[in-house]
Amino acid sequence: MSAGNLKLCLRIVDSSYPRPMTIWSDKRHGGDFEKELAQLRAAKIRIDNSPKYTLVEWAAIYDCSNGMEHGPEILQFTLLRGEWHQHQGR
Repeated sequence: MSAGNLKLCLRIVDSSYPRPMTIWSDKRHGGDFEKELAQLRAAKIRIDNSPKYTLVEWAAIYDCSNGMEHGPEILQFTLLRGEWHQHQGR
């Protein structure tokens, strides 16, 4: 069950895990899209800066506000491009 409406999935460079790491936005934001988005972007930066991990190779933020586990992708980050790219529809 999701806590918020947005979900961040990401993969670390040289990760041995078969699936991406998943982080849900906090319920405390009450469905505020901008606050949830800022929280997940900050989470990606914290992981990039953590000595526990290497850099984030790929990340995507999904809009799961319709109660779906995997909603439409709204933003994607790839290390190759080095920045977030927004998808149409938002």
